[in-house]
Amino acid sequence: MSTKPKLDTYRRWKLDLVYEPYLNTRDPSSRRAMSELRSGANRLRVETGRHEYMKLIPRKSNGFAKRRKLKREERICELCYAGVEDEMHFMWDCEAYDRRRDRLLSDLEADVEPWVLVALRMNNRSRMMTKIELADRYRALRHITQDKTVRLVTRYIRDCNRIRRSLIK
Repeated sequence: MSTKPKLDTYRRWKLDLVYEPYLNTRDPSSRRAMSELRSGANRLRVETGRHEYMKLIPRKSNGFAKRRKLKREERICELCYAGVEDEMHFMWDCEAYDRRRDRLLSDLEADVEPWVLVALRMNNRSRMMTKIELADRYRALRHITQDKTVRLVTRYIRDCNRIRRSLIK
Protein backbone atom coordinates (compact mmCIF):
# COMPACT_ATOMS: atom_id res chain seq x y z
CA MET A 1 0.00 0.00 0.00
CA SER A 2 2.84 2.41 0.80
CA THR A 3 4.20 2.28 -2.77
CA LYS A 4 0.95 2.55 -4.75
CA PRO A 5 0.73 5.99 -6.42
CA LYS A 6 -3.07 5.80 -6.49
CA LEU A 7 -3.14 5.96 -2.69
CA ASP A 8 -0.68 8.85 -2.37
CA THR A 9 -3.32 11.43 -1.43
CA TYR A 10 -5.02 9.05 0.99
CA ARG A 11 -1.72 8.35 2.79
CA ARG A 12 -0.98 12.07 3.14
CA TRP A 13 -4.51 12.97 4.23
CA LYS A 14 -5.18 10.16 6.68
CA LEU A 15 -2.41 9.59 9.20
CA ASP A 16 -4.33 7.67 11.87
CA LEU A 17 -6.94 4.96 11.60
CA VAL A 18 -9.69 6.85 13.40
CA TYR A 19 -13.30 7.74 12.69
CA GLU A 20 -13.42 10.93 10.63
CA PRO A 21 -15.77 13.80 11.57
CA TYR A 22 -16.95 14.31 7.97
CA LEU A 23 -18.71 10.93 8.22
CA ASN A 24 -21.18 12.56 10.64
CA THR A 25 -22.33 14.97 7.94
CA ARG A 26 -26.07 14.50 7.39
CA ASP A 27 -25.98 15.21 3.68
CA PRO A 28 -25.03 11.98 1.84
CA SER A 29 -23.77 13.85 -1.24
CA SER A 30 -21.32 15.78 0.96
CA ARG A 31 -20.02 12.60 2.58
CA ARG A 32 -19.66 10.98 -0.83
CA ALA A 33 -17.84 13.99 -2.32
CA MET A 34 -15.33 14.06 0.54
CA SER A 35 -14.85 10.28 0.49
CA GLU A 36 -14.28 10.23 -3.27
CA LEU A 37 -11.75 13.03 -3.09
CA ARG A 38 -9.83 11.51 -0.19
CA SER A 39 -9.76 7.96 -1.56
CA GLY A 40 -8.92 8.68 -5.20
CA ALA A 41 -12.31 7.44 -6.41
CA ASN A 42 -13.05 10.76 -8.12
CA ARG A 43 -13.33 11.97 -11.70
CA LEU A 44 -10.22 14.14 -11.69
CA ARG A 45 -7.82 13.73 -14.58
CA VAL A 46 -5.17 12.21 -12.32
CA GLU A 47 -7.57 9.26 -11.96
CA THR A 48 -9.34 9.16 -15.34
CA GLY A 49 -6.01 9.64 -17.11
CA ARG A 50 -4.89 6.23 -15.84
CA HIS A 51 -7.13 4.76 -18.52
CA GLU A 52 -6.33 7.20 -21.33
CA TYR A 53 -3.84 6.48 -24.05
CA MET A 54 -1.64 8.80 -26.03
CA LYS A 55 -1.30 7.97 -29.70
CA LEU A 56 2.23 8.00 -30.94
CA ILE A 57 3.61 8.27 -34.46
CA PRO A 58 2.48 5.39 -36.71
CA ARG A 59 5.07 2.76 -37.45
CA LYS A 60 6.22 2.55 -41.04
CA SER A 61 6.51 -1.22 -41.08
CA ASN A 62 2.91 -2.23 -40.39
CA GLY A 63 1.07 1.11 -40.30
CA PHE A 64 -0.27 0.66 -36.75
CA ALA A 65 0.16 3.51 -34.32
CA LYS A 66 1.82 2.60 -31.07
CA ARG A 67 -0.07 3.67 -27.96
CA ARG A 68 0.99 4.24 -24.39
CA LYS A 69 -0.82 5.24 -21.24
CA LEU A 70 -0.67 8.87 -20.11
CA LYS A 71 2.01 9.55 -17.55
CA ARG A 72 0.90 11.29 -14.37
CA GLU A 73 2.52 14.58 -15.42
CA GLU A 74 0.53 14.49 -18.70
CA ARG A 75 -2.87 14.39 -16.99
CA ILE A 76 -3.30 18.16 -17.21
CA CYS A 77 -6.36 20.01 -15.89
CA GLU A 78 -8.75 20.68 -18.76
CA LEU A 79 -10.12 23.81 -17.08
CA CYS A 80 -6.96 25.87 -16.58
CA TYR A 81 -4.15 23.85 -18.22
CA ALA A 82 -1.89 24.95 -15.36
CA GLY A 83 -0.88 21.60 -13.92
CA VAL A 84 -1.79 18.02 -13.21
CA GLU A 85 -5.40 17.83 -12.11
CA ASP A 86 -4.90 16.04 -8.82
CA GLU A 87 -6.70 16.55 -5.52
CA MET A 88 -4.50 19.44 -4.38
CA HIS A 89 -4.85 21.21 -7.73
CA PHE A 90 -8.63 20.73 -7.60
CA MET A 91 -8.92 22.03 -4.05
CA TRP A 92 -6.42 24.89 -4.00
CA ASP A 93 -4.82 25.79 -7.35
CA CYS A 94 -7.29 25.59 -10.23
CA GLU A 95 -8.31 29.05 -11.44
CA ALA A 96 -11.80 27.83 -12.30
CA TYR A 97 -12.68 27.72 -8.60
CA ASP A 98 -10.96 30.93 -7.43
CA ARG A 99 -14.11 32.84 -6.45
CA ARG A 100 -15.61 29.87 -4.64
CA ARG A 101 -12.28 29.17 -2.91
CA ASP A 102 -11.99 32.79 -1.74
CA ARG A 103 -15.45 32.51 -0.23
CA LEU A 104 -14.49 29.29 1.57
CA LEU A 105 -11.32 30.81 3.00
CA SER A 106 -13.14 33.90 4.25
CA ASP A 107 -15.81 31.66 5.83
CA LEU A 108 -13.06 29.66 7.56
CA GLU A 109 -11.27 32.70 9.00
CA ALA A 110 -13.30 32.78 12.20
CA ASP A 111 -12.91 29.07 12.91
CA VAL A 112 -9.28 28.21 12.13
CA GLU A 113 -5.85 29.29 13.28
CA PRO A 114 -3.97 31.78 11.06
CA TRP A 115 -1.30 29.24 9.99
CA VAL A 116 -4.03 27.11 8.40
CA LEU A 117 -5.16 29.98 6.17
CA VAL A 118 -1.57 30.81 5.23
CA ALA A 119 -0.92 27.19 4.21
CA LEU A 120 -4.14 27.00 2.20
CA ARG A 121 -3.57 30.34 0.45
CA MET A 122 -0.15 29.28 -0.86
CA ASN A 123 -0.36 29.36 -4.62
CA ASN A 124 1.28 26.62 -6.66
CA ARG A 125 0.58 28.31 -10.02
CA SER A 126 3.70 30.41 -10.33
CA ARG A 127 6.22 27.96 -8.88
CA MET A 128 6.60 24.46 -7.57
CA MET A 129 5.81 24.01 -3.90
CA THR A 130 8.53 22.66 -1.67
CA LYS A 131 7.92 19.38 0.13
CA ILE A 132 7.58 21.29 3.41
CA GLU A 133 4.94 23.62 1.94
CA LEU A 134 3.04 20.65 0.52
CA ALA A 135 3.21 18.87 3.88
CA ASP A 136 1.87 22.04 5.56
CA ARG A 137 -0.99 22.14 3.07
CA TYR A 138 -1.96 18.53 3.82
CA ARG A 139 -1.71 19.25 7.55
CA ALA A 140 -3.98 22.27 7.07
CA LEU A 141 -6.38 20.16 5.03
CA ARG A 142 -6.60 17.59 7.84
CA HIS A 143 -7.22 20.47 10.23
CA ILE A 144 -10.16 21.95 8.30
CA THR A 145 -11.92 18.62 7.88
CA GLN A 146 -12.60 18.45 11.60
CA ASP A 147 -15.95 18.94 13.34
CA LYS A 148 -16.33 22.72 13.17
CA THR A 149 -15.40 23.36 9.56
CA VAL A 150 -16.27 20.12 7.78
CA ARG A 151 -19.65 21.43 6.56
CA LEU A 152 -18.00 24.38 4.80
CA VAL A 153 -15.34 22.20 3.18
CA THR A 154 -17.74 19.50 1.97
CA ARG A 155 -19.99 22.19 0.49
CA TYR A 156 -16.97 23.69 -1.28
CA ILE A 157 -16.00 20.29 -2.74
CA ARG A 158 -19.56 19.67 -3.90
CA ASP A 159 -19.78 23.14 -5.49
CA CYS A 160 -16.44 22.69 -7.28
CA ASN A 161 -17.55 19.28 -8.56
CA ARG A 162 -20.70 20.93 -9.93
CA ILE A 163 -18.68 23.69 -11.63
CA ARG A 164 -16.31 21.11 -13.10
CA ARG A 165 -19.14 18.99 -14.51
CA SER A 166 -20.75 22.05 -16.12
CA LEU A 167 -17.49 23.14 -17.78
CA ILE A 168 -16.24 19.73 -18.93
CA LYS A 169 -18.71 17.99 -21.18
